[in-house]
Amino acid sequence: MTAEKNRVLQVEDLEFHYDQPLINIAKFDVARHECVGLIGPSGCGKTTFIHLIAGLLQPIRGHIQINGVDLSQLSERETDRLRGRYMGVVFQRLHLIPSVSVIDNLLLAQRFSRTKVDRSYAVNLLEELGIAALKEKKPSQLSQGQAQRVAIARSLAHRPALVVADEPTSALDDGNAADAMRLMRTLTAHADAGLVIVTHDQRVRREVDRVVNLGDVA
Repeated sequence: MTAEKNRVLQVEDLEFHYDQPLINIAKFDVARHECVGLIGPSGCGKTTFIHLIAGLLQPIRGHIQINGVDLSQLSERETDRLRGRYMGVVFQRLHLIPSVSVIDNLLLAQRFSRTKVDRSYAVNLLEELGIAALKEKKPSQLSQGQAQRVAIARSLAHRPALVVADEPTSALDDGNAADAMRLMRTLTAHADAGLVIVTHDQRVRREVDRVVNLGDVA
């Protein structure tokens, strides 16, 4: 496999701002099987960068390619489809669907991706994260740490090509943080996927393949 084909995420000459410059990235890429920790001071645009990668914000200029597809060439609907099929996203605000159970949140992620609905795989994810007993609970019945683990499981449920996670271990104790990192790393590797984690968590920074400071890629 060539180096070009081995990259699941490629970012070039990316610029985004509101009323002042916020994101200015010359080059950033992530290979399949690679786990990258993204760091930087508060306010430097880490969460905004995640939203740009996910196609939820449009850059002022530059290119973002997911699995070889340039987001700038897609309509909003096509971007939604690509995100649903190829990306798993864990936001700081977890965005679990409150009206359905934990297990149905995972199964809906599979349905939206237009992949096979695999309940046993979804339940296994919950088991690996120690929350299978909560599968019929609604999100409102969960603690913050439990909800965060559900969001991690949901991001992996459809076997995406790229997982991006914004502080996915912030509400977890040491044991659950270690379990979450192990699961994300193992399953993204098995799926031939890449993993990007925005973090201030020293526990996470010790577990990634490389750490990138957002201020150093301009």
